[in-house]
Amino acid sequence: VWAVILKMLWAHIILFSQLNVDLTVLNHVTYRRLFEQSAQMHPTSYGVYAGFSIAILFFEAKSMSFWMKLWAYLCLFLSTLLLLPKMPFLALMCIHLMFIFYSTYLSSKKRIIITAVFFVGLSLLIIFIPIVKQRILEFWPASPGTIDNSVQVRKIIFQTDLNLLEAHWLKGLGPYELQRNLDLAMYFHSAFSSQALGTYNTHNEYLNYWLSFGLLGFMILIAVLVIFLYHALKRKDALYISLMILLICTFLTENWLSVQHGVLFFASFGSLFFIQEKSGLKSV
Repeated sequence: VWAVILKMLWAHIILFSQLNVDLTVLNHVTYRRLFEQSAQMHPTSYGVYAGFSIAILFFEAKSMSFWMKLWAYLCLFLSTLLLLPKMPFLALMCIHLMFIFYSTYLSSKKRIIITAVFFVGLSLLIIFIPIVKQRILEFWPASPGTIDNSVQVRKIIFQTDLNLLEAHWLKGLGPYELQRNLDLAMYFHSAFSSQALGTYNTHNEYLNYWLSFGLLGFMILIAVLVIFLYHALKRKDALYISLMILLICTFLTENWLSVQHGVLFFASFGSLFFIQEKSGLKSV
């Protein structure tokens, strides 16, 4: 928890002191890019780490004082909101709901009230914080025919993934051939749209495994996630369930096992929970 907070604070110190950011022209694209450069961490990766840290505060940090926990929560939540990595933030909302509705010391009425207040407050933050509002508005582009934000690029990538999957659903292509085909597709899209789209991966871990390693590779990935989720639900371990929610959601829009932060997170915490279960420990 503290490592993630320190990482975030240090990144913002670098961002605002060394990069000489003009706040009057700071939009969400610039902010996310500058954060990534300062933190040496993709916003999506930060969102997963911050989301899991919040889950630790909710379900495991019982010895921490209320005010210290509140300060840590606000740092993590607000920084994640400003970056707004889509699927990790959606997973974080699910974790909030799980915390509210599975808290034994709250009555049903209080749970409903807290949920309503939380989402009203969140809506107000989205409306009144410009870089967050800009990020949300990407879902409703001003010019539908143009490719001028990440959501529209993701749609092209997803359609390309599906086209490749239709032709290679059984054996896949292998990682190298998959990337070559994606680059070729992006090249043609760039030519027809007169916009340089660059190079992208599949931006979906499930499709990445399927297209890289065939149907068998996809089934193995799903089996691993299902086994982990089964054990988390069987043990009624809220932190383990939170981990699985974050992973399952993030895999929908990112090749997270293809980057160091993703592999490290998955291997480290997956192993810890496995050791916890086998050794009978009560807490990671």
